[in-house]
Amino acid sequence: MRELNTSVWLDPTDPYKRDSYVSMLARHGHLQQALTEVTPSVFNSPTPQTHFYLSKDLARWLAPATQTAVEKGLSQAVAAGFPGAFRGTGEYYSLLNLPLKEAALYADAASRTSDPAQRMNFLVDAGKAYAAGGYMLTAEGFFRAAMEQAPGDPAPYVALVKSVYGPDRDMQSAKAAMDEAAKVGNNDPYDLDLALADAAREAGDTDAQESALKGAVAERPEGGEVLLALGEFYLSQSSYDRAALTLQQAVDADPTARAYFDLGHAHEGAYNYDEAEKAYEQAAELDPGNRAFTTYYADFKRRIAKAVAAQTAAQSHGVPDLEPSAAPTSDADN
Repeated sequence: MRELNTSVWLDPTDPYKRDSYVSMLARHGHLQQALTEVTPSVFNSPTPQTHFYLSKDLARWLAPATQTAVEKGLSQAVAAGFPGAFRGTGEYYSLLNLPLKEAALYADAASRTSDPAQRMNFLVDAGKAYAAGGYMLTAEGFFRAAMEQAPGDPAPYVALVKSVYGPDRDMQSAKAAMDEAAKVGNNDPYDLDLALADAAREAGDTDAQESALKGAVAERPEGGEVLLALGEFYLSQSSYDRAALTLQQAVDADPTARAYFDLGHAHEGAYNYDEAEKAYEQAAELDPGNRAFTTYYADFKRRIAKAVAAQTAAQSHGVPDLEPSAAPTSDADN
């Protein structure tokens, strides 16, 4: 403990050394002193990623006294004008699921800066936070204000569609916003189509989602990411033949493990078990550390072997072949 104390004294702005000292103090029961050290640690480095206790998994479990010590350090960093202090504080409020505090922070940041681009970004962040808190009209107002700061920038339009119109299931307004974005600036139709597809998914409008994804594919026919998104859409609709066709194109464009795994599902849904096995095998080989892929592939092979054994036994007793459409089922299906 003395060595850590000396280390902090020699390098007082290093958050990792001070946080190690905080941890040591807490383990030895010096809780009040540990809390006292948390505030300067966060003040000197107002970025959640530089503090282990502000990770996504741990932040929400912080005791109220620790939350207060953290917030005090962040507030001091904001007041001192440290670079990244506003963003770090906003991330902290987001970790604690405090959208209204986050929104108020970004609104304050927007009022302080003289840089139009930076103000636009803060206004967009404030709008997103208000939308997360359920204040949709206020959120829309901030997004509209952001549009005025940077005419032609697609970010406020995309955020408005994704954060407000999609959750509100207002596809008419979403389409109008995307049309407006296309007119006011030299914006990529591909990005606008993807934003519209996200909003349609939120709204549950499958026709609009399919149309937007097809539009994005038309803009970038060789784009593996959008082909994968369209293929997964068809999978979600149990349209296995169209999914298989689209996902094969996705694999050809960008042969990722996820694309192969989805292709396997499409072939399996269409009862093309040989092709499904090949696709699952490719997914498992490309990402052997992914237990979801490897476990499913092993289970698929087991189910296929079980079905073949049952068919062979049936044939040996003079029973006609199993229906070709009888898909192998998992134990859960049984």
